[in-house]
Amino acid sequence: MTNYWFVIKNRVGACALSLLLLFLCMGCGSPQEQAPQEENPPVQEAGGFVHTQIPVLYYHAVRLEEGNELCMPPEQLAEQLNYLREQGYRSIHLADLYEGLYAGAGLPEKPIVITFDDGYLDNYENAWPLFQKYGFSATVFVITDAVGTSGYLTWPQLQTLRDGGWEIAGHTATHPYLTDLSVSALQDELARSKKDLEDQLGQPVRFLAYPYGAYNAGVMQAVRDSGYQLAVTTERGWAQQKDSALEMKRVYCYANMGLAEFERRITRADY
Repeated sequence: MTNYWFVIKNRVGACALSLLLLFLCMGCGSPQEQAPQEENPPVQEAGGFVHTQIPVLYYHAVRLEEGNELCMPPEQLAEQLNYLREQGYRSIHLADLYEGLYAGAGLPEKPIVITFDDGYLDNYENAWPLFQKYGFSATVFVITDAVGTSGYLTWPQLQTLRDGGWEIAGHTATHPYLTDLSVSALQDELARSKKDLEDQLGQPVRFLAYPYGAYNAGVMQAVRDSGYQLAVTTERGWAQQKDSALEMKRVYCYANMGLAEFERRITRADY
């Protein structure tokens, strides 16, 4: 009799233990059934921040040419792009800038516009690979009569940049001082270059850079009448909401400026 009760007690204990383990497993779930835990929170999508002033950088050529500050050596550009990436900057286009400053559209927390004047071939050969590497895009202001000539971008290259996320904008047909032109010549420079870009790229062209930074009230009116929505100057400073959309200031970037000066110009609107 003693052995009989001993066996029953052991069997009951084993059953209870099994039920307890089953209950615990049902409550906790297997590792495959549990919701995955993210090690890092998702990156915030662009948008949501309202800005009244934004730095707009401008470059020209990207190559080594001693004594020419307009030619930014590729290694210096790479250093600047690496700095922007490490500091959390996000590149936006002029279309985004316009909507952000004048229509209250949300932008990234640290937006920056990067532009190239004239449309040099090295923008494609030297700058574009660096922008792909560091995760940025840019705007190229194109002299349309120079397209396909020695040292300048071709239409297929401009189309590749467009398809790669770059913005293509106008810089007139022949790059004259617009303030020196007759009314008819001014209108031709603006309208012809705009039409050429739109015909070749198949998209509206709404933005312009004044050649040599030369403009006045008459030029601004002609720019407006030609259908441009925003124009950038070479005047020192950041693009600001309080300024006219046809008088956007920019931040000049030049060879051997050094990273400290670069940092100063993109972190202080009153540099």
